[in-house]
Amino acid sequence: MRLWVGDAVVVMRVGFAGAVVEHRGRRICVDVVGAGAACDVSLFTHDHPRHYGGPAGGLVASPFAGVRLGEWARLDLGWASVTAVPAYNVDGGPHRRGCCLGYVIEVGGVTVYHAGDTDLVPEMVRLPRPTVALLPVGGGSVMEPEEAAEAVKTLRPSVAVPLHYDDRRSYWVFRDIAQPYTQVVDLKPLRWGRP
Repeated sequence: MRLWVGDAVVVMRVGFAGAVVEHRGRRICVDVVGAGAACDVSLFTHDHPRHYGGPAGGLVASPFAGVRLGEWARLDLGWASVTAVPAYNVDGGPHRRGCCLGYVIEVGGVTVYHAGDTDLVPEMVRLPRPTVALLPVGGGSVMEPEEAAEAVKTLRPSVAVPLHYDDRRSYWVFRDIAQPYTQVVDLKPLRWGRP
């Protein structure tokens, strides 16, 4: 399933926590495992098998491979820009500060925020208002659905797409709480090939 945003931007969910942002035939992939040459830019939030599967196509950037990014680092691609933003567990869980990132992608007049594996962190108030927010809602080592709904209240995206959940109840709880504040879109994950 594809989400058309703005004039020529398409957002697709791929796999468990991945997304592709496409603009006029160019693709920025975030946490797309097995992307190969289908991506112009491959961003990875952290080194975990559901988020990173080894070498990828195009320019690779992450906190651990390719162009090494830290919090608030910015990549200017000419046709798009990417800002790496904090993503971590506030209680010191498995995603410690500095090992993981989220990304703010600005392309074609649209702002897409991929939160990565994170809790509701105070740095979210510093982010630009996203057109689309891709938020983890599965709980455990990422936001619970209720926390993700609080992130929606903070960020005020036009559209929120839940990611990173195995149990559909997480989606339903998130949708029911967040829907008054944004349009929640249940993007069915694509199998990777050429989306």
